[in-house]
Amino acid sequence: MGEPDLPKYKEDGLLITTEEFEERYPQYNNMISEHKGLNFFEVMGNNIHDFSIESVNIAVTNNYNKKYADVICTEDINGYLVMIPANQVSVWAKIEGEIRPAGRNHYDVWTPVTLRKFLEEFNATFNGDSVTVDKSKLGVRTERGGDGKISGYKINPLFFVYLRDCQEENGFITFDISKVRQLNPTIAAKMAFCNLNYDEVKSYYGV
Repeated sequence: MGEPDLPKYKEDGLLITTEEFEERYPQYNNMISEHKGLNFFEVMGNNIHDFSIESVNIAVTNNYNKKYADVICTEDINGYLVMIPANQVSVWAKIEGEIRPAGRNHYDVWTPVTLRKFLEEFNATFNGDSVTVDKSKLGVRTERGGDGKISGYKINPLFFVYLRDCQEENGFITFDISKVRQLNPTIAAKMAFCNLNYDEVKSYYGV
């Protein structure tokens, strides 16, 4: 039901919100408030799903307020087209909230102090903006649909550098620290119509 970027956290890694975000995505305010104090550096590599039913239901129910959707159309278990009021999704679908510390979108690094700290933990060496690190300390990033072809190296789940920006020699990877990318956290409310049945919907609304 959409997966917007959360506001970028600071060097402390704590989840934050802004007036701009709250005005644009008010349906997520309750979900965010339930995770005040969440530290993305501590939970990186793990998606967050522990939300109250009430907060997720608010996110789902209010998702279409500005999108002007009166109904949602989907298939039932037998392939029949079913229309459901957009504000009654939770009656028919399994709903779930999620915060992803590492979403799909990546940007220039906005927590450079923390990035350097992570690299120092790998005993990386620095020469100006050039960084050299033991290749065995890094993970690999593969292309989507690329048959496992390596597209870059992961410093950790939040930071990576593209293969094209790296040089490899004697088991060490060297790159310009300005080429490192940082993944932005996201928030989402999901719905799954697992056992939807046309006849049950029809009977529920007395059609």
